[in-house]
Amino acid sequence: GKLDVPPQNLVSVSAPIGGFLKSTDMLEGKHVTKGEVIAVIEHPEIAQMQQDFIEAKSKYDFLEQELKRQEELSKENVNSAKVMQQTQSDFNIAQAKYKSLEEKIRMAGINKANVLKGNISGLLTVTSPINGYVTKVNVNIGKMINQQDVMFEIVDTEHLHAELTVFEKDITKIKVGQKVRFTLADDPDKELTATVHLIGRSFDDTRSVRIHCHLDKENTELLPGMFINA
Repeated sequence: GKLDVPPQNLVSVSAPIGGFLKSTDMLEGKHVTKGEVIAVIEHPEIAQMQQDFIEAKSKYDFLEQELKRQEELSKENVNSAKVMQQTQSDFNIAQAKYKSLEEKIRMAGINKANVLKGNISGLLTVTSPINGYVTKVNVNIGKMINQQDVMFEIVDTEHLHAELTVFEKDITKIKVGQKVRFTLADDPDKELTATVHLIGRSFDDTRSVRIHCHLDKENTELLPGMFINA
């Protein structure tokens, strides 16, 4: 089998908004911490989105007050039902636009309070979502980054597990909780241990089943993808 990490411990980092990569010092093998800035992206649309958000918030606030005023007039039968309906419609549209831009601001990691204070910037910082090591760097400074592009891959190696292949004739001998002895393919003299945690429920093309084992002791020298014999 081989060493691997759970899906939540391997993260592909993309840009929430497209733009040009202004700066990064990421290299394969570099350790990063959660929340650390790993890249800075620059694009005029980043500033435009913030300006649109301020305008949407202003219109939303205005129409919210106008709706309250029209509701009071409606209670006193001063205004017509048509005026009230139009004001409600305008408010609903403004609210939808404001909430949509608010969500875009949040997803981009931009501080909403700072934007509403008038602090608009064309720069966007991308931070690491986990603690771990950079395993792939797919960008360089000056490159145009699209939202679907994977800029970096980061892996948290603290929860490595062993993914083993057991053939059909032996699968009935495997039980959850059993101890596993394994060695690295390139270091057969060093024996490590793990415990069977999950047993697969289907056969692959080679009539074998995948077994998921937790390492008994964390080892920072081990890396995902290493081949092992167990």
